[in-house]
Amino acid sequence: MQSAFYMGYFLLAMPAALLMRRVGYKAGFVTGLVLPRGNAADSPHLVPMVKEQITNTGVIPSVVSADDGYSSQEGLEEVLGLGVKVVSISGAKGKKIIEARQWKSQPYRQARAERSAIESLVFTLKEGFEFGEMVRRTHENVLAEMLEKMLAYNISQIIRVRKKLSELQEMQRAAA
Repeated sequence: MQSAFYMGYFLLAMPAALLMRRVGYKAGFVTGLVLPRGNAADSPHLVPMVKEQITNTGVIPSVVSADDGYSSQEGLEEVLGLGVKVVSISGAKGKKIIEARQWKSQPYRQARAERSAIESLVFTLKEGFEFGEMVRRTHENVLAEMLEKMLAYNISQIIRVRKKLSELQEMQRAAA
């Protein structure tokens, strides 16, 4: 079961990545999942999450936006070193480690503004796919359950995006 499940995770990543390249990255796909042990601080996980996203999609994101919990000077510099152009960390801690000129610039303001879409995705995962409630126990089992829920969410997103693309093509045919 575990090997089939993880194979499904790997196989679904490819169609999701292809769709994301076609429709853009704002379609709301989950491209990585990190589940640290215990009640770990967020800041050490920023770089591994960005690296996982790059590995899973083959694309270096141009923008990374994170909440205040992920702020660390080392993490900021390392993510920029990966080739990311804008690393925006919202909140007072993020403002302290990002130069004032950058903080006020359009790309950084845009990144902070787009976090609301991310928060909407997180709400959808928590409520619609029950990410906030785990039935299983132990780290490995909780991770497996979260991956299953992530797969279900991504499959529903693929169906939604394909339907939207199909509707757009139909409208274009009707207009021609």
